[in-house]
Amino acid sequence: IRVLRVFAPRLDPGSGPGVMDAMDLGFRMHAERTPNPNSIKWVLGQTVADVVASASFERGVSAAVSPLAADVADVEGVTGVLLGPNFVTVTKQEAAEWTALAAPIVALGLQRSAGDTLVRRHAVELLGAMGPAVLGDVEKAMADASPIGRADLVRALGRMKDPRTTRILASIARGNGAFEERIEAVKGLAENGDATGYPAVASCLSDADPSVRKFAARYIPAYANPGSAQALVACMERCERDRDREGVAESHAALKKVTGLDTAPESGAWRSMLGRVGAAGR
Repeated sequence: IRVLRVFAPRLDPGSGPGVMDAMDLGFRMHAERTPNPNSIKWVLGQTVADVVASASFERGVSAAVSPLAADVADVEGVTGVLLGPNFVTVTKQEAAEWTALAAPIVALGLQRSAGDTLVRRHAVELLGAMGPAVLGDVEKAMADASPIGRADLVRALGRMKDPRTTRILASIARGNGAFEERIEAVKGLAENGDATGYPAVASCLSDADPSVRKFAARYIPAYANPGSAQALVACMERCERDRDREGVAESHAALKKVTGLDTAPESGAWRSMLGRVGAAGR
């Protein structure tokens, strides 16, 4: 049984308008009603099961039998999963709401880094559009996610403009995780525009990882904080010592945006210019 590339219900046939109805994700999939009102069949544009015609699984199925079925059946409110050649039918408890099941299932797809870049990007957009209400599902999925999966889930957090996500992103940016997820955290903080995220991005300018430094320099101008100029010069100096040309270029470009000035792409030249400007202003 192949792992589904993504498992993201685009619409809820019985719930009326909502986030999933409003978003056109571009997936080659559609939902169909079944005789059982507690089951929905998602017909997909790719193979899901290529060993047998169909296979039915109940809650508690082992991941050794079917990783996809085990993950989906483990979602609270799901009682069974039926996999066919190009469809997945999910059965829920009568009291469960389909809209409540969407987020954990989409997060599972990202956790497993399932699907190609385009499919994962749409899944990220869906989770981000759901907003802070699905924070718990995202954080739970991050705990056991692959490196690519964690980066995607962090990207989804970056789509949620909320003080709680700012705190989580700041912690990830400052942490010791893989550079991919830290870069996504830096980007999310800058794009959210929450000033409380600035210290975390600024601290990344002196990070040991050159990729993290480079992206911190790229995104810190979003805060329009003149105080970042000296930190950018220090970042450029570090990049010069490390012979990191891309880091030097990013720091130079950021300094021009932050200060509105221009000089040679060298830390010494920038220190001199900022010193002259500072002296003239006193």
